[in-house]
Amino acid sequence: MDFVPLRFVCETTGGGSYPVGAVPGYVNPAVFGLVLAGLGCWVAALVVAPPGPRGVRGPGG
Repeated sequence: MDFVPLRFVCETTGGGSYPVGAVPGYVNPAVFGLVLAGLGCWVAALVVAPPGPRGVRGPGG
């Protein structure tokens, strides 16, 4: 199985290989879109998060 683009590759006994149409055509664009959305959420979290150390309590906390 190759990872980019997602597809299944069958290997023959002679050492050759051929791709199999087991992965529908809409899967690769959907995965690409989900990766971009995840990266966008990560960047947004970095921008919105307050600066400074996290999980440190102040005096009396």
